[in-house]
Amino acid sequence: MIATACGEAPTYVLLEVPASVLTDAGPEPAPDASVNVPDAGPPLRDDGLGCTRDRQCAGGNCLRNDNFPGGYCTRLDCQNDRECNRPDGVCTEAAGERLCAAFCLPNDRCRAGYTCTTVGGDRVCLPEIRELDREDGEPCTQDNQCRGGSCLLAPEWPDGHCTTMSCNELSGCANHRGGDNQCVNIVLLGPAEPKCLRPCQRYPDCRAGYACDHQDANNAFCVPDVAEVHALPPAATQVICGRGEDGIARFTYQIPAGTTSYLATPFTRDGRRLFPHHVELPSGSRIDFLGDNNFQTLMANLHGFLNPTVIPATRDRGQQLEFGAHVYEIETWSEDVCLWLTTESTPGPRLELRIYLTGLAGFRAATAANDPIIMAFRDELAILFAQAGLQLARLQFRDVPEPAGSDLRFIDDFEQLLALMALAEPIPANRDQRVANVFLVEGFGPELGVLGVSTGLPGPVGLHGTRASGVVLTAELLGQPLQGPNGEEVDGTLVTANVAAHELGHYLGLFHTTGSDLVTFDPIDDTAECPADQFPFDCPDFENLMFPFADPAARRLTPGQAFSLGAHPLTKE
Repeated sequence: MIATACGEAPTYVLLEVPASVLTDAGPEPAPDASVNVPDAGPPLRDDGLGCTRDRQCAGGNCLRNDNFPGGYCTRLDCQNDRECNRPDGVCTEAAGERLCAAFCLPNDRCRAGYTCTTVGGDRVCLPEIRELDREDGEPCTQDNQCRGGSCLLAPEWPDGHCTTMSCNELSGCANHRGGDNQCVNIVLLGPAEPKCLRPCQRYPDCRAGYACDHQDANNAFCVPDVAEVHALPPAATQVICGRGEDGIARFTYQIPAGTTSYLATPFTRDGRRLFPHHVELPSGSRIDFLGDNNFQTLMANLHGFLNPTVIPATRDRGQQLEFGAHVYEIETWSEDVCLWLTTESTPGPRLELRIYLTGLAGFRAATAANDPIIMAFRDELAILFAQAGLQLARLQFRDVPEPAGSDLRFIDDFEQLLALMALAEPIPANRDQRVANVFLVEGFGPELGVLGVSTGLPGPVGLHGTRASGVVLTAELLGQPLQGPNGEEVDGTLVTANVAAHELGHYLGLFHTTGSDLVTFDPIDDTAECPADQFPFDCPDFENLMFPFADPAARRLTPGQAFSLGAHPLTKE
């Protein structure tokens, strides 16, 4: 999973099921003509023999569907072996049914289409496992078990997960046993690719190893309940920890009078997923994360293990800031879930950055502060943030140690990007944790195809060295002359500063003013929205810093955006 990737191509040119059933003893013997008995019809058939109708079977049921070739007699909904209509009958489960089947030995031959299979410690004649039989969402170990054609494997997908990849509609999902799997295009364990997942409403709706991931108020899907294990932040911070009970964890916290904004960050230390449900305010009202505040759940969707929550996130949500006791309710199976609280008593104007250099030619931490290119980058970044009342307090520089510095200087894929984030150093407990991490790399590969990436929207405070611990920029344009769309010369250093401000805007909680899908927009009340027929160059928000194109003209910020930037505790007093 990865966060919002921005800075799309610039406008310049660079100079799973076994089913069941039994063995058939062969054709019924012909009636003995020498015996003069009343014709009572053929004898009823034992469980597991072939059939065409229920009245042929001693157990009262004849299964006649594609899972049981030739049909077979059984008793459905059995509770124990004694209920089965043969001395060696076994009450078992197959193809989603509780039924009676026939006991067999490993070398026994079952009738055609059936095989001697172990189920629950007993061996019984069941239908042979057929390829392409399991519907999407069921466990699997190989592709040919899945009707959808793909088995997503453990450990990333616990016990395997049948799916249909590159689906494009609901009917494209494998739902042959009445399921309601849906085609979803979400970022999950790598690049987004449409796949079929099982819908859910709460965590207990999903099978073991999976959690209910709410994409919005109306759509939630079972996804792997795996993430990464994290260390407890420094002891000096306000951290309270507990565990999920029946899929829910609740934390009570106090907001003191005089607070202007705060960041509540639920996170897990055991690698389990979480999803924020609501915050109950002292007045009794709620911040509903399945309603109007659903935009504040993006980080749980992207990363699984945390969800930094700025309150109030926008100036028109100022009424959500109340003083007193709050309850934050979180969906999770975690045995070790925590809440980290960071409060502000004034909208802070200062932003402190740690800039990590990945072995870039000509740039080292010892000399970067006085390098003229880095100085020009810093000055332009300061100008862009000054319009929101922010100032760059300090830039610290770090060299990424070898061999990681060389191995990760060019980012080809998501795994490398996440590995780079893990290199953000922890800050000692007696030091201010409110520092943003910025990584400068040599470039991005075509799989990513971006100029910059923010791994937070918003990012956390003080959780350094996680997959959500900073932003990454390409340094390939630093010091390079570029040609603008009208032939004018553009300084690549200034473009890089623009990309940095855009990605840091994401990390502080700003969304794209108009999403590249042309149907999503930011939650801020004074930013323009672009009609689809005007995208991109005629958009009224084209010159906003958070427009989804990299262009030196996109540099403006509105008062509403400035409020949201100042509300994040990374902008400090």
